[in-house]
Amino acid sequence: MSEDSIIFIVDPKPFCKLLKQLVTLRKKAQDSILVAGMAIPETPIWGRDGDISKFHNKGNFKILGICCRAEVENFLWRLQEWFDFSSSISHNAPTEEIDYNSQQPRIDT
Repeated sequence: MSEDSIIFIVDPKPFCKLLKQLVTLRKKAQDSILVAGMAIPETPIWGRDGDISKFHNKGNFKILGICCRAEVENFLWRLQEWFDFSSSISHNAPTEEIDYNSQQPRIDT
């Protein structure tokens, strides 16, 4: 059997578990990201279309795995840029409370 005749496919159970965790983190961070005026990053997918049921040769599978890992790392980095998951606090939360009842200075033109 040659190496070209060996095929690879993504194991759906751990991959779907990872995607579910990424979606959950995205939901936690999305308000903070929007308040910062940034676009909410897309959840990473496998390959071009997210179809994990496709078969791949060894070389293509390695490339897709490396690309998917890089996308996941970039996704997590972008989320943590605006949200601290360890404390569930937005990085752009105001540091002092805003008094909405105070009188604002009036500017006459």
